Amino acid sequence: MAKGATRQILARYLGADPRSLTFDRGAFGKPFLRSRELRFNLSHSGEFALLAVARESEVGVDVEEIREIEDAAMIAEQNFSPGESRKLRAVLDSASGPAAFFNCWTRKEAFIKAIGEGLSHPLDTFEVTFLPQEIVELRLEGTTAHRWMLSTLPVSSHYSGALVVERPTAGDAPPEVACWQWQHACFA
Repeated sequence: MAKGATRQILARYLGADPRSLTFDRGAFGKPFLRSRELRFNLSHSGEFALLAVARESEVGVDVEEIREIEDAAMIAEQNFSPGESRKLRAVLDSASGPAAFFNCWTRKEAFIKAIGEGLSHPLDTFEVTFLPQEIVELRLEGTTAHRWMLSTLPVSSHYSGALVVERPTAGDAPPEVACWQWQHACFA
């Protein structure tokens, strides 16, 4: 259902017949429109699917249902940066521990999807903020961090969602983000 909805939504943006859209995959499997008029990314978990659409900017999105994970500390230790792992260990046993883990995970995954590398890009080579009191931020070595805008998406209290959008030119104003809830009937 999510892939069919993606085709319909992209066609609507382009004013085209959904059947006329042609797709390819990048070197690491990220799908893209051959026309390259729009960039998009899809993620789904549980009852939610998120689709991010952008013009002339790479985009990545991720959503995860917040749940207890037995090996969260080990997963963080093996995949996140040392600073992220340290912060996460401090909150994992609290009520906000699962949300903190998934905030970190979705933000990191949205970034690696935006750059088109997916999980082939090591998650410990960059940092994101993920605790409730922190300003949402992506930290990379060098100046490339300014190319990217990281946002939290208000999915639901039981889900964590994140969006990463490339700024067309470093230093440009952040791209405008708008969210809609898609109802299948509106495309009938």
